[in-house]
Amino acid sequence: DPVFKGAVISNSFGSTILDLRRTSLEQKETFIDIDSSFGGIEIYVPDSWTVKSVVKNSFSGFVDKRYHTMVMDNTKVIVLRGSISFSGLEIKG
Repeated sequence: DPVFKGAVISNSFGSTILDLRRTSLEQKETFIDIDSSFGGIEIYVPDSWTVKSVVKNSFSGFVDKRYHTMVMDNTKVIVLRGSISFSGLEIKG
């Protein structure tokens, strides 16, 4: 869709890839609810967007692998919330 309005990602023993590089955000904050066990999640976002993580980790990792520019668009904020266990969460550009 041209406008991303949020998502719910739930996986167990699997992986999810979400590509948001060709979308825009309608709200100041857009939420992605995550529940992942024994899996991996890759989320592709533009380098200028702000990504906030309030995800609870249990034997898991979170990494933002984007190339960060000096100009961040604070009107485009993705908030990741939920929990991951024995999983990995990567933000890519």
